[in-house]
Amino acid sequence: MDTALVVLYTVISLLVGLSLLVVVHELGHFLPAKWFGMRVEKFFVFFDWPRKLWSTRRGDTEYGIGLLPLGGYVKISGIIDESFDKEHIGQPVQPYEFRAKPVWQRIVVMVGGVTMNVIFAVLTLSLLLLFLGEERVPITAYPSGVTVADSTLGYDIGFRTGDKPLTFNGQAIEYYPEGKEVMRYLLAENGVFTVERGGQTVQVAVPKGLLDKVTDRQRDPRYVTLFTPPNTPYIQPRSAAYPAHAAGLRPGDRILAIDGDSVRTFFDIAPLIKGKQTVAVTYARGGGTSTVPVTLTPDGQLGIAPYVPVVYQRYGVFTAFAKGTRDAFSIVGSQVRGFQLIASGEVSAQKSLSGPIKIAKFLYESLVSAGIEGYLRLLATLSMILAFVNILPIPALDGGHLVFLLWEGITRREPSLRVRLIAQQVGVVFVILLSVFVFANDILNF
Repeated sequence: MDTALVVLYTVISLLVGLSLLVVVHELGHFLPAKWFGMRVEKFFVFFDWPRKLWSTRRGDTEYGIGLLPLGGYVKISGIIDESFDKEHIGQPVQPYEFRAKPVWQRIVVMVGGVTMNVIFAVLTLSLLLLFLGEERVPITAYPSGVTVADSTLGYDIGFRTGDKPLTFNGQAIEYYPEGKEVMRYLLAENGVFTVERGGQTVQVAVPKGLLDKVTDRQRDPRYVTLFTPPNTPYIQPRSAAYPAHAAGLRPGDRILAIDGDSVRTFFDIAPLIKGKQTVAVTYARGGGTSTVPVTLTPDGQLGIAPYVPVVYQRYGVFTAFAKGTRDAFSIVGSQVRGFQLIASGEVSAQKSLSGPIKIAKFLYESLVSAGIEGYLRLLATLSMILAFVNILPIPALDGGHLVFLLWEGITRREPSLRVRLIAQQVGVVFVILLSVFVFANDILNF
């Protein structure tokens, strides 16, 4: 695909996803504010600085789209927020203002955005499980053990070809791990695998510092593989037009050699066909072997992938929502663990924190590789991350406002105006500096 089109689709996938999450979050503030009789002056997707792109007024509220795509906001009368609106200070308290309402109502309004992000994530993940289920590969499908290629994440952890993974930190491994499970393994504290190797049970501990290595090599899909089924290439259903299928290769065929050079693992194939136009593929099927000439695509592809015996796991309503909820909150657990690793110095903040550019890349790649299902799963993940970040007790974020409200509820005294203004200013500066950091980080790592 043309580079310009890739960039365009990447930007569109970011703006659509970000707009949806912003609307969901801000609705969490907007709806309870309206229910409690507060005046909502603005509801903006993206910030209207240095100017707004579009707006319309309905009643007391101006709805619009801003120029700066870094989030959005709801402006409620009588609140000190990132707009630093101080017009109401020194004026009589109006019944429609935020400051006129009971503390519990203000707390509900303030946590509403985070709550809506959590609800969106749980509903999205649960409904995907309910209607689509999950495709999983049983770890027992290959009794001869797994394939571990050199220079992969699995090899660096300590897995070797022929290993039979049994448990991780005492929990049985039933399926080949997917992306979120791989990250759970890397983020776990003192993570240890138990595998069967050569008839003996051995332990494989996850080395420290691997997350940085994954970040350094995340563009290499070969590296981020833990392990794969034994070398049994197959032609994906959508690839009937690819050379391998045209040459007669079928699902379940085992490739033995390329131009006479033996193939030990699936990853051996790419270097053997690199730079060639035609190759002789020797493969096994049903106890016999054959060799066929295959003319590669112009970009040097055979059109094959490892054979995977997928099982479809279906869920009822209650089990889907129970698992969707667990999956959503496990994302928060991963974020907490990630911050712990950054704080301890085990993981580099520069390599771990992602900004809009990297998020846009992830959204586009998820849409291309896994369709709308993958895109929605990533949006659910981002929604939980947004909820987690916003509830942190940082001034200018929802968590910072919540701290002041809880203080007021406990002491029956509102923190001084000076303290709230200074805290808000410090919080805004912190958020701006963090945004600059992740932007620059994305550009440097691009």
